[in-house]
Amino acid sequence: PGLDLPDFLDGARLAYGTVSRLMYRRDWAALDEGLVHPKCREAMQQAMEVLAGEGRRVVGEEAEGAIRVQSAVLHRVNTVDEGAAAAAAAQRAPLCHLDVKFEVQETFSIMDFHENAPVEPFDGRPRLQQSIWRFEGRVPPPECDAAPEREREDLQQEWRVYSIIATSTQIEPT
Repeated sequence: PGLDLPDFLDGARLAYGTVSRLMYRRDWAALDEGLVHPKCREAMQQAMEVLAGEGRRVVGEEAEGAIRVQSAVLHRVNTVDEGAAAAAAAQRAPLCHLDVKFEVQETFSIMDFHENAPVEPFDGRPRLQQSIWRFEGRVPPPECDAAPEREREDLQQEWRVYSIIATSTQIEPT
């Protein structure tokens, strides 16, 4: 109650492509603007530094259709125990983690500049990327729907990527 699930999942689909492209571009300032949790941004930055240290770089991620979210399904819901005193003092809606399972077709490449060749399986062929992303935000209780719009907005929080829990990649059959 209090969550417009179709609207949330539409936003999650948009977030997948936006956050991925910003990470591949190494636009840490944009990711720091509330799109991802600071620890998640640090993990993304470390992953991109490892890639760069290996002489590799993501290319073609900006091309139309390079990242196509085929499905985004709510996988798990957890409320976060912030401590009764903190929650009561803040008078805020409960903090929640919503895990979304994504299936995404990707066609961008990772280039190895030592070999001047793409790295398999990230060689531009269509591949299926499956992952679970955890989003963090607040879901106002249903009774807030009756509250004036300004009050409802005060209770809501923008959702952000809290972590990427699991991921797997496989080449799609041709």
